[in-house]
Amino acid sequence: MDSSKPTALTIGFVGASHLAYVSAVAAAEKGSGEFRVFCYAQKHSFESIKEPSLTELAQKNKDRLVFTSSAADLGQCDIVYLAIDVPTNDQGGSDTSVITESFLNIRDRLNEGCLLVILSQVLPGYTRALDFDKSRLFYQVETLIFGKAVERALYPERFIVGAQDRVKQLPAILGEYLERYSCPRFIMNYESAEFAKISINMYLTATVTTTNMLASVCENIGASWSDIAETLRLDKRIGPYAYLKPGLGIAGGNLERDMATVKRLAYEHGCLVKMLEAQIDDSSYRSFWPLRKFKELTGSKKASVGVLGLSYKENTHSIKNSASVKFINTINGYYTVKAFDPVVKSIPNLDSQSIMETGQQVIDSSDFLAILTPWPEFSELDYSKFKGDILDPYAVIKTKPKSAAVYTLGEVLC
Repeated sequence: MDSSKPTALTIGFVGASHLAYVSAVAAAEKGSGEFRVFCYAQKHSFESIKEPSLTELAQKNKDRLVFTSSAADLGQCDIVYLAIDVPTNDQGGSDTSVITESFLNIRDRLNEGCLLVILSQVLPGYTRALDFDKSRLFYQVETLIFGKAVERALYPERFIVGAQDRVKQLPAILGEYLERYSCPRFIMNYESAEFAKISINMYLTATVTTTNMLASVCENIGASWSDIAETLRLDKRIGPYAYLKPGLGIAGGNLERDMATVKRLAYEHGCLVKMLEAQIDDSSYRSFWPLRKFKELTGSKKASVGVLGLSYKENTHSIKNSASVKFINTINGYYTVKAFDPVVKSIPNLDSQSIMETGQQVIDSSDFLAILTPWPEFSELDYSKFKGDILDPYAVIKTKPKSAAVYTLGEVLC
């Protein structure tokens, strides 16, 4: 195909989800003016989705994006992506019934030549079990990372696509669409593609867990993990993009879901899972680092506690398994809590009067401070007059206050 001559395609994305909206905006951008993109959901709430440069990119492509609540409009599409958010419970179990319900809602609205691609993350075997023409049914591994979603959607590292059988070529229209992204494509059967996504996340959890464990040791032996991490990034076996920044455990829902999935599959098929169980335990242990350090520093004395950051990481509104929320829920009621997050404006169990309008208000009204989400703007706040202890696990503060003690993950405690 001559990529300089765009093929006119109509592509639909189903779901009022982070994944659907970001993917739709990226598709409109990659269409170079030739693609028409439908965003179908019975109720749209895309204005709540926060991602760097997403609003600007959506505005740029507004003439090519069609928002609809009518499933009948999907009958105009050449390709339809099912991109529903899959809810998970506290044990990491997935509820794929929402995907099935959406599939049944749109199945009979698609034209006879339309390709259906499952973009939501599902368990191995899910795609094959769907009652749909398998020659037109595909599974594609999503690459969404909160806070980097637009970059990942526009410039994916590779595409992993599952088909009924391991084939060499995809249908022309799907191949032409994916070609716009100029990245390698791997085609395999449904189950391999479904499990590839889980496998990727398992390698990430192993890296995160190892990093957190080693950084924890550094804190107590006088070593600096930030110095060590620089050397590891130059090791080709580890690499410059490795997850070498210590954190407060695994959160957000997706990695926890895959850990639970692999654990269940391993038990069902008689495989050893002790390493995975250790990773799950380690993640839980790390998430309570702020509470352990807080108790060590304050004892039982009363304090006004300021918390900067509520989301589980920067550049997202998600609080799923947030270490910050765990910390607040544990101490709230025993201590006065003041909190601020650039995006999250409420959390369960914390009254609205405790949510400040700015981060500086939190700093100025607190005796003890915990910076539990590394939002970039927190680096610009004024900590110079703060006189209490500060938990700064991600080393957000650029200049240490003269009258405060700052505690950072993986570094010598000061």
